[in-house]
Amino acid sequence: MSRFKLSSGSLALAALCAALVPAAIAQTPLQPQDATAAPTKTAQSTTEAAVVRSAPLPAVRVIEPQGKKSHALVVSPNGKYVVVADADGAVRMLDFATGREERVFRGHTGPVPAVAISGDGRYVATAGSDKTARLFEAATGREIVKRDFPGDVTCVWVNMDGTRVLTCSGREILIWNPTNEPTKNLVTFTGHTAGVTSVASDARGSVIVSGGKDRTICVWEPGTGRTLHVFPAAHTADIKSIAVDPSGKFAISGSADMAVAFWDLTTKKELKRFTELREPVEAVTISPDSKRAVAASMHRVIAFDPASGSMIAEFAPYRYANTATAFQTDGRTVIVGGDADVTAAADKRGTIRIFEVPAAR
Repeated sequence: MSRFKLSSGSLALAALCAALVPAAIAQTPLQPQDATAAPTKTAQSTTEAAVVRSAPLPAVRVIEPQGKKSHALVVSPNGKYVVVADADGAVRMLDFATGREERVFRGHTGPVPAVAISGDGRYVATAGSDKTARLFEAATGREIVKRDFPGDVTCVWVNMDGTRVLTCSGREILIWNPTNEPTKNLVTFTGHTAGVTSVASDARGSVIVSGGKDRTICVWEPGTGRTLHVFPAAHTADIKSIAVDPSGKFAISGSADMAVAFWDLTTKKELKRFTELREPVEAVTISPDSKRAVAASMHRVIAFDPASGSMIAEFAPYRYANTATAFQTDGRTVIVGGDADVTAAADKRGTIRIFEVPAAR
């Protein structure tokens, strides 16, 4: 099967650098607190006790596209563009260096919760709350195909050359060919008992990992749809985001239960659990070299070291409503999307903030 690219922030990644210690760390989720307050150290939270507190790091640059809240974003394989899906239904391709809008992909009539770009950079795939998934030509913005679904489309993925699209709608995950009978399913993944909210894969597309409102994480064989493993009750609330490392050895999940959990896909065990955000986790992502991971909640964004379990940095300011995050191809720059200001009026503008992530201590 062709190599896949993730929509929700995962791009082509390098091989995993260090072996992770497969020891589960049990923690008690923290209660919601003021976003600016320092996390409370507890005996149950090993990672929190090891955190070195420092002032939140400011953004090195801010891009404000013409649109409402930035629901989802992905970086092109060459790192030149950032593709942003807006709450107003538009999908915008921005020049990363200048912030200039290169083109707009139009067609959706409602918010676009997920966006993907093919491995060769030629195609942009989108998932819409208007019950459609679409595939566009990246160079021109021309819509190639639209597929209708019975419900909202919550996830999207596209392979290297745009000949396979993966979508989630309701409890089903489907792979289909947009260029030949787009309504015919090539592979169907069934197993979730509630709506699927996020999918991810390794760099080679050898494994697919999904999470949903059933609080379960499923691991799939892409070519057949066969279930390889299920992590039942992986979280105590809806799973909102999934990321997989480049080698396919581990996955990260972020949940409305305010936790970020690491899963060993080989040993089928939980590695560790982070509770520092103290808010529902909206998005997670892993750097191309697997040395950094970032989790975004509504008002907070933190970076941590996947190998040691320690927090690397926290980013400022808190007033933004964060909904999406992805690493640049350099592995050191992270992009965070969301509202320009949560205290603004109803016509909130989308914003993208760019941060430099320090190396692990």
